[in-house]
Amino acid sequence: MTWLNEIAAIPALLIWALVFRGFWPHLRLRGTGPLHFMVQGVSVTSAVVVARLLYWDVLRPLLRAIDLLPPVTDTLHLALANGLFNSITALSGYLILVGLHHTLPADERRFYTPFTAPFYPRGIMFFRKDRE
Repeated sequence: MTWLNEIAAIPALLIWALVFRGFWPHLRLRGTGPLHFMVQGVSVTSAVVVARLLYWDVLRPLLRAIDLLPPVTDTLHLALANGLFNSITALSGYLILVGLHHTLPADERRFYTPFTAPFYPRGIMFFRKDRE
């Protein structure tokens, strides 16, 4: 039953990767405003959550499956607890994406969903030039 954890990790990983992608263009290394610190916090948190989910819940089970790591000795209650954590993580990431979606200009918001809001405006990749 430990596979429940891996299944719960996949949507959490994808959602948090979107959160990271959505806030990355807004990240500034310098600044003192409240939004600056909020974006920094969300960016760091999402990077850590993505790294944790990728390593502990995706990479390690794959390495076990091809016999590069010893078999897991987790009990069912540990797998269920971790699966619950992954589900809550996915929900919190989704709520952040909904918040990001609500920050889009009202006239353009209807063209995006919470899952496509990280790609607003179209054409912005991870790095961008400041328009200021």
